[in-house]
Amino acid sequence: MSVESGQRINTAKDIEIQNHVWLGYNVNINKGVIIEENSVVAGHSVVTKSVPSSSIVAGLHAKVVKTGITWSRTRV
Repeated sequence: MSVESGQRINTAKDIEIQNHVWLGYNVNINKGVIIEENSVVAGHSVVTKSVPSSSIVAGLHAKVVKTGITWSRTRV
């Protein structure tokens, strides 16, 4: 809250994780982020911006490292 006005300056926002998303170990997702379907977030990444569909993101301020991916859960 702002001391002078008493109004909240850091409002809450939802995180949206869509279908068929893989999150690596120890991932941090900031408020207001949308992770679109068929995406992968690498372990130890900090996601500060929304992730486009069918992409891999990685890094301390997660960046897209590959697009156009697809993956399946079927066993061989």
